Amino acid sequence: MTITAAHRSTFKTATINVKSNPVMGQRQVVHDVRRASHSAGLIGWNEIGPARYREAIRDLGPSWGHYMPHDGGLEIPNPISWKKDVWKKEDAGFLKTHNGLAKVSPNRYITWVKLKNRASGQEIVRINTHLVSGAWSDHKPTTAWRREHWKIHMQKLDKMVAHFKSQGLQVIVGGDFNRDSFEVLGKKVAYDNKLNVGTHGHSTLDYLMHTRSSHLKKLEAHVQHGYASDHDAVVARYAIR
Repeated sequence: MTITAAHRSTFKTATINVKSNPVMGQRQVVHDVRRASHSAGLIGWNEIGPARYREAIRDLGPSWGHYMPHDGGLEIPNPISWKKDVWKKEDAGFLKTHNGLAKVSPNRYITWVKLKNRASGQEIVRINTHLVSGAWSDHKPTTAWRREHWKIHMQKLDKMVAHFKSQGLQVIVGGDFNRDSFEVLGKKVAYDNKLNVGTHGHSTLDYLMHTRSSHLKKLEAHVQHGYASDHDAVVARYAIR
């Protein structure tokens, strides 16, 4: 794929799970939030449960915009942040993929923002999500429930990606998919980080991927270590026009 220099812009996006089970100390949370913010200007956050985690993100300052939705009284733990001098927010939303199960998993969500790149004028949709854990690990009494709801979640994500793509939009998907080294959306997207490089110990659970388009090209992607969380970040750089 060739992207010409005319109206071309580059940007970085990241996905990072800021561990909240068990919760981290606030110094660790601030460390992870600031490290991610120095690495990318468009970030999908996961496990942002306690209010002080969101405070650490808001404390990045006025140069950052945030989508931190609520589902009734529940603050959805999958917010998205972007540098306002690079991106203009045009729309945003969320989808609850399924209800949780007590002592097994919370409600699960997909969040998204539609952004216009100020340099190129091109629009993208950045999707962020975190799937139920344990569906594909060692068998346990709740494995059947976990696996069923993991699949339900992915079916809804697949439809969402197809919907935005049908509108002619470039789509970047990131998150914690809780399935190791697996092409979660099949051949419908390009996978930007290597599926054999661990993001949670030796397991690759966190992914960035994008829909193929002549307007969007991945230039580089890597797993970034050095977080207090038990997850590493995935950071990718793209060209857009």
